[in-house]
Amino acid sequence: MILLGLPWAACNRKSNKPVVHTGSSAHLPDKIPLAQIDQALTEDHADKLLALITKYNLPADTQIDEDRNTWLMVASSRNAHQCVKALLDHGASPYALNASRTTAVVLAIRADALEVLEMFRSVIDRDRIVLSDGWTLLHEAAAGSSGATVAAVLGFGFDVNARTTDGQTPLIAAAIAGSSEAVEQLIRANADVRAVDINNKAAQEYAISRRNRSPSPDIEKMVLLLSR
Repeated sequence: MILLGLPWAACNRKSNKPVVHTGSSAHLPDKIPLAQIDQALTEDHADKLLALITKYNLPADTQIDEDRNTWLMVASSRNAHQCVKALLDHGASPYALNASRTTAVVLAIRADALEVLEMFRSVIDRDRIVLSDGWTLLHEAAAGSSGATVAAVLGFGFDVNARTTDGQTPLIAAAIAGSSEAVEQLIRANADVRAVDINNKAAQEYAISRRNRSPSPDIEKMVLLLSR
């Protein structure tokens, strides 16, 4: 089981410093062609990426920046699904953690990378990824991703009414985030609209509070969905 910490940081590309971590004492070339690797990932050119990895004899889970992101993490965050498939076939681990203790699948969720998520669905053992305080991948999707991503993560088989230690269900997380798309997908999957958290608040109460703070058609739609 992998226990991951919160808050989670997105895949960080701000550093241009060529730092490579392999987790081993193996000798590395003085100059790794990070620009070429970045281009291969951006273009989703799997053959080019694997050719570079093979040429420099780098492990599939090489960490390629100061935030310790692996090739798989960067490819996932860019929805480079061909590279993701090639890396998984090459032995890259979907359970590897970066410096923020984030996995590739979480980065795919945040990027709404649907094709990548479909690949992960067939290889991820959901019981091996447990986020802090009971926060599941479905909570993660509900709290900030599109309705399509929530639907994709529901396909992993997560409990739609799973609770965090604070009693939050994915539906409550979606209401707090103000995502009517996520709320709609979760209700379709039989989420319990009456479930309350540790503060004895249901999703509808959070939706109404959000409407009072910042009204919008999307928030109004969410309130109506939760009142049925």
